[in-house]
Amino acid sequence: MSFAAVLGIALVIGTAVILGIALVSYMSSLARSAYELKVEMRKDLDDGIKRVEAEMIKQTKWARGDLMAEVERSRATMLEDLARRAEALRAALAAEALHREAAATAERAEISMTLTRIAERIGALEARTARLRLRDMTKEPEAAPAEPVALPPELPSFPEETANGSNGATTTSAVR
Repeated sequence: MSFAAVLGIALVIGTAVILGIALVSYMSSLARSAYELKVEMRKDLDDGIKRVEAEMIKQTKWARGDLMAEVERSRATMLEDLARRAEALRAALAAEALHREAAATAERAEISMTLTRIAERIGALEARTARLRLRDMTKEPEAAPAEPVALPPELPSFPEETANGSNGATTTSAVR
C-alpha cells in the first residue's frame, strides 16, 4: 500500500475517532443538560409546591379566623336570642302569676262573703228555730204536724259529700 493510501486511511480513521469522541462528548453534554434541566424542574416544582402550601396555609388560617369570627357572632346572637326568650318567658310567667293571684284573691273574697252570708242565715234560722221551739213549748201540743221551714231563694246550692256504699267512695250531691 502506498503512503497516500495509508495516510488516507489514517485520516479517515482519525476523522472517525474524532467524530466519535465529538459525538460522545456531545451526547454526554446533552445528558448533563437533561439532568440539569431535570434538577432545575424538580427545584422549580418543589418551590411551586412550597408556595402553594404556604398560600394554602395562609388561606386556611384566614378561613379559620373567619369561621371563628362567624361562630362567635352566631354564639353572641344565640345568647342574645336566648336571653330575650328567657326574659319574655319570665315576663309571661310573672303576668300569669299576677293574674292567678288576683283571681285567687277575688275568689277568696267571694268565698268569704258567701260564708259570711251563710253564717248570717244560719244565725237567723237558729234564732227562728229557737223562737219556734219557745213558742211550741209554751203552747199545748197539737196533733197536726209542723210546717216545713223553707229556705230563702237566694241561698246558693253547695255540694255535700255522702258515703257511697261499702267501697268508701264519695259522691257529690247538690243541697238547696
